[in-house]
Amino acid sequence: MNLTITCPAKVNLTLRVVGKRADGYHTLSSLVAFTDFGDAITILPHQQDRFETSGMFAKALGAREDNLALKAARAMCKATNRPHDFGIHLQKNIPIAAGLGGGSADAAGIVRALLSYWGLRLDEIKDFDGLLQSLGADVPVCFYGRPAMMENIGDLITPLSTFPECAILLINPFKACLTEDIFKTMSVPDKSPPPHPNIARLEDLLSYMQAHGNDMQPVAQKMIPEISGIIALLKKTKHCLYAGMSGSGATCFGIFKNERECEQARVEIVRGNQDIWCVSTKLTTQ
Repeated sequence: MNLTITCPAKVNLTLRVVGKRADGYHTLSSLVAFTDFGDAITILPHQQDRFETSGMFAKALGAREDNLALKAARAMCKATNRPHDFGIHLQKNIPIAAGLGGGSADAAGIVRALLSYWGLRLDEIKDFDGLLQSLGADVPVCFYGRPAMMENIGDLITPLSTFPECAILLINPFKACLTEDIFKTMSVPDKSPPPHPNIARLEDLLSYMQAHGNDMQPVAQKMIPEISGIIALLKKTKHCLYAGMSGSGATCFGIFKNERECEQARVEIVRGNQDIWCVSTKLTTQ
């Protein structure tokens, strides 16, 4: 019987770059949350090493061997000493290189799917956290999939005890924006990371985002001018409470009080802008 799970998109609601280590990795402090929207992974029993893709962004995926979902599957087989006697179908709904953690979400989804498929507990896999980190900096936070502060190089994760209900509008101008390209042109002075927030109400969330923002946004706006236009569009949209950019971009987001107001905004924006990708969804609270 096939097993299908959702791989939620990750949104960096804030992103501060606080330093650069001797090994070249940048250290971050980011408030992250996850959406009801995402990719979908299906495990296909008895279809050895089969890998299929579908969805709006399937054609934009790179070579099969470079796919993080497939790498995660092989890493799980190696870690558990189990054969790769299953296939994978990836429905790619999240844009590529969009600041939404799509590849990491898929890798984390494969890990969760195989744990369920094999009936394994986390403590049955040696150095499970190390396995997640070996797949990518965003994979651990995507695996746990709940609002959290993500720090250092993504390996320090502090889940938030509370998080308000709200809706989010995601907009991408069909432009890829690579994190490494941002870092090449970004000066990174060492600074103290911001404090962990206490977010019980929507007002708390909005205040924290307004105070800390996204350090990558000014650089991304110079590389992709459409980002500035989208954020300006969101800011003047009725009921939008906050507008910003996720991760290294180019996906921008608007925060709304509820899904009804968010969907109304999506309909209005799409009516006048046919050359963008636009999705209305909500942030998960836990």
